[in-house]
Amino acid sequence: MKLWKITLLSLPFVLGACSQEESTDQAATEQPSELQQKVDTAVKETKEAGSAIGEATKQAASDTAEAGKGYYETAKEKTSAAYEATKEKSGELYDSAKESTSEAYDATKDKASEVYDAAKEKTSAAYDATKQKAGELYDSAKEKGSEIIDEAKQNQREGDGFPPATE
Repeated sequence: MKLWKITLLSLPFVLGACSQEESTDQAATEQPSELQQKVDTAVKETKEAGSAIGEATKQAASDTAEAGKGYYETAKEKTSAAYEATKEKSGELYDSAKESTSEAYDATKDKASEVYDAAKEKTSAAYDATKQKAGELYDSAKEKGSEIIDEAKQNQREGDGFPPATE
């Protein structure tokens, strides 16, 4: 969207430069100076807009990476809390079974171990999925940011009159 604005802003300068005719020698000598000022202003504005686009792209990529990191950290904390709660509950069940008969103790110990293993597996799976998703979000944001920056640089080069870069 910003590229269209840059194009539209520079269009009157280009059309104005193409449509002016020299009527006298005095006008001919004054016009290049005036035209040069307009061109210089347009080039300066285009460079500033390109720079602003680059900064906005960097900020968007950074914000996306931060959001991904935030999701990752939140999931990590919640997973850790679930693990600790499960561990604590398993300990309570174990102590309760220890106070009762030997048979109840053995049954509770087996059940607590199953609950612990299941919770550990689920916690590990949730942690791995969250870590993978956060990595994908970060990589995607990084790649998209790089593409936008490269495109802005290419558009800047084209606006400065350099030939397009070939790969």
